[in-house]
Amino acid sequence: MPEQRKLVTILFADTVGSTALGESLDPEDLRALMGRYYAAAVETMRSAIKGRKSSEPVGLLEHAASWASFAAYLSGCWSEFANFVPMVETSAEIVPMPHDRVSHGMLPQGYYVSGLQIALAQENQPEAERLAATLRRMLGSESGSQWLKLWIESSLHDDPSLLRDVARFIGGEEGPWPEPSIHGVMYLSERGVPLPRVIFEQSAAIPRARHVDYLQRIGEIAEALAAQDDEWLAAAIDRAEAHGLVPHAARMRIVLAERSGDLSQIARARTVLERLGDRLFLRRLSQVEKMLIHTER
Repeated sequence: MPEQRKLVTILFADTVGSTALGESLDPEDLRALMGRYYAAAVETMRSAIKGRKSSEPVGLLEHAASWASFAAYLSGCWSEFANFVPMVETSAEIVPMPHDRVSHGMLPQGYYVSGLQIALAQENQPEAERLAATLRRMLGSESGSQWLKLWIESSLHDDPSLLRDVARFIGGEEGPWPEPSIHGVMYLSERGVPLPRVIFEQSAAIPRARHVDYLQRIGEIAEALAAQDDEWLAAAIDRAEAHGLVPHAARMRIVLAERSGDLSQIARARTVLERLGDRLFLRRLSQVEKMLIHTER
């Protein structure tokens, strides 16, 4: 194929001032504000995909669609996920994979990681197996993707023990391993498994997260859980929810309820999980609720 020179536009965008807003606004007001932003972002991507000309390079929009699908997962806009399926899945096989970014669920892996999490949450096992198989093929033998590979198997089998002993991945006989993926951090936190303190002391993942809002919120929850500080954990969950991390915050409320005995956290989580159709964590919620009610008696 001969070389071509084309005029393209690249947009890098961030939510300016969202951290300051989080400190000054009521969490519910901030969540509503960020919700409007995410809805607009999803609509923009939907319009771009719908209006794409056949002559336009698929890869560029595929990358954007992959990021948008990841945002849809994190923000709880799961019903929008199907809008990104055609663009991503038809182009994934022809878009080169950036190996140096694979362990972070980057493009186009972000789409498949997000889809896998939604399928597992809604207990759609055939779709989960299909997406997991695609991810495995994409990751191949890439040495920088151990965390993501373990996360896939842990998620499919709902077995956090595959990721639990993360301290040995930092160094030693089986290391050195790369820093933990954000998916692995979320997975363990949502199951009430604290990360060893060595992660926060030696890994670059959590400190770097402080420069990106959504990573900062996920990292703060993990640190609060590791510190066994329920008051800090409750505040970190509220901040994550206010910043639009709706599913993660709802799941973490189950963990907080189990730790603190606060049944109000169960009620707050249930509303979100029912809207999402998150059957996996609704079942966990029911188990924790029954345990707490029995304990009160």
